[in-house]
Amino acid sequence: METKPKKEKFTFSSVLLIADKPTQDNRTYSRELCEKIVKRLNERPQIVIQELNLVERNLKKVRVDEVWKSKTMATIKSATLLDDKLVFEAECRLSRDGKKLSGMVQSLGLADLEFAPVGYGIPNEQGVIGIEYELIYIAVEPMERTHK
Repeated sequence: METKPKKEKFTFSSVLLIADKPTQDNRTYSRELCEKIVKRLNERPQIVIQELNLVERNLKKVRVDEVWKSKTMATIKSATLLDDKLVFEAECRLSRDGKKLSGMVQSLGLADLEFAPVGYGIPNEQGVIGIEYELIYIAVEPMERTHK
């Protein structure tokens, strides 16, 4: 009896945040908060990666601040703080959405993808997110390029 070889899951690593540096939406995550997020990313239940896709979420009435279980693309396997960079390692699922993410990483490259934390937290007047921040999932979108 012949057995099919087991499909390998695609893994990759990327920077999620840089401590004490404003993100594109002008939010700042302190080093202390980044350390807390690293700890959470290394625990169970695992944090997942999903496409933000606001149009589809609105159509299906799925809030931006909730995990859309059937649309999970990857799970976080580990995370660390290297200098000031919060780096995660993710494993794509073998589902349609997981294959979509692995295809995006392989064809666009990590430099053209934006990974962003989605969670609950209140920024102060300077845009610094408080330490009570709770991570829900990581969103991924192709990076918007401005043409001049």
